[in-house]
Amino acid sequence: IEPELRWHFVNSLLESGLCTKNQLESELERDNTTAGQLAYSFGIAAFPTAEAKADAWKIILADDLPNSKKVEVIRGFHRPLQRDLIEPYVDKYFNHLIEIWDEKSFEVATQYVRGMFPIYATTQATRDTANKWLETTWNIAPAALRRLVAESIDHVARALKVQAVHEQIRFPHHSTLVRRHSPPHSLV
Repeated sequence: IEPELRWHFVNSLLESGLCTKNQLESELERDNTTAGQLAYSFGIAAFPTAEAKADAWKIILADDLPNSKKVEVIRGFHRPLQRDLIEPYVDKYFNHLIEIWDEKSFEVATQYVRGMFPIYATTQATRDTANKWLETTWNIAPAALRRLVAESIDHVARALKVQAVHEQIRFPHHSTLVRRHSPPHSLV
């Protein structure tokens, strides 16, 4: 199997909790190329534990990592199956936006804004938090930063609409079923 495909399998198993750190490190020993190191960086952040997310968060905010590795850590941090692990970082993300935009290069700041937006924490609360950030920082956040955040909010809004349609398709008569199976109020 080609290394890229093997890394894909390893990291897919890893983000589902079916691979250990030792197995990830063994894979890096087997493929200690630049591509292997990038895949390893993704894997370290993709572990489905709160500790892995906390470590990845520190790496993402640090300045001592090449951009290519930071991008992989960001990709590993946000995994669709790990929504519960990402939700604690929604407020942290917004709290760091202006600081990162002001202190980092445009490329690094853009990677953070787009890559760390909590897109997989697809809830109305995330959308509300993002909208509140836009409303309260309109006078201090640069226009380019506000535009990137607004675009991400649009992604969340579309995802919420899709979720609502999906629920209607899955449970088309849900409200009717609940009423039919609810005990009558006159029994009291």
